[in-house]
Amino acid sequence: AIIAALARDVFWSHTEAPCEILLRTAAGAAQHPKPLPSVYMHKQVHVNLLAHVRQMGCKAKADKLAGVLGWNVRSELRHAYGKLHIVLRRVREVFYDPTHLYLKSVIDGLVEWPVGSEGRIGPKDGPLSRKEETLRHWTPEADDLKRAGDPHLLHARRQVLATVIRRGGQCEVPTLRALLVLLLGEEVQLEALFDPKSDQGLSNALFWGRDTVRLRRATAIDASVPRPPLEDFGLPPGAESLLVMTVRGRGTAGSTVDELAAVLEAASAGHADALPDGTAQDSAAQADGAAAAANAGAPAPAAAGGEEATPAEGADAPMA
Repeated sequence: AIIAALARDVFWSHTEAPCEILLRTAAGAAQHPKPLPSVYMHKQVHVNLLAHVRQMGCKAKADKLAGVLGWNVRSELRHAYGKLHIVLRRVREVFYDPTHLYLKSVIDGLVEWPVGSEGRIGPKDGPLSRKEETLRHWTPEADDLKRAGDPHLLHARRQVLATVIRRGGQCEVPTLRALLVLLLGEEVQLEALFDPKSDQGLSNALFWGRDTVRLRRATAIDASVPRPPLEDFGLPPGAESLLVMTVRGRGTAGSTVDELAAVLEAASAGHADALPDGTAQDSAAQADGAAAAANAGAPAPAAAGGEEATPAEGADAPMA
């Protein structure tokens, strides 16, 4: 796929490229850096080699040429002249150099461009085709053009992921929003890249919980970070344990802020004994306090296991 992505502008004599060997023009032959002496190869062998390269056209491959000429380990040609891929690099009329990549615009006029199914394989003018545009933003999925989707959106997803990686695994949401504006304008919002229903989203690579609350592992708790008491958010002391138990009961799916607010509201309205210390406050204040605590990132230590209930990053909080 990398070779295909470069194919419009670059010629590379690579074994996986569709064409490895080109014939030089008269000007190109005159500029060969280290040509073989004219008497090095028998005239008939020389003529046959060039004829087969011309006949293969845009599908000229070194291995295929060796098979056609019978140039193998046990052949007289191998014993007389050496390995074919070495000879090809020295034949004056042949352009073959697997050790370098060449811009087609640079060698245009020095080589004869064969014609393939999509026309001459030399440098092209005009806009990129859909296939070429998609391959410019290569990923493993880009081999499947149906799955690759819009090439501009594909490029934006890769830039978002690269930005998060460069910043140590987390990034402020406003930074990513600004990046998307530069790449796509106002047409696509960051939320669209995290659509769980889309197999082209970033949910499998990045976590952006927004209003989701999960339990942290004990090893992920930074004791040096100050934690404001939950009472500052209008929550009773016993709400801490209730929140932790609720989130733990949800498992890996986690809980939303609205769900936790509803649990506290229900506990205070009709089931005050659900709170460990039996304390209940105004339900509206508790709901607002739960949301405020979650959005402020105030962690609550768990009663067991060293875990703490922590909201996932909010809508404008870091993404990891």
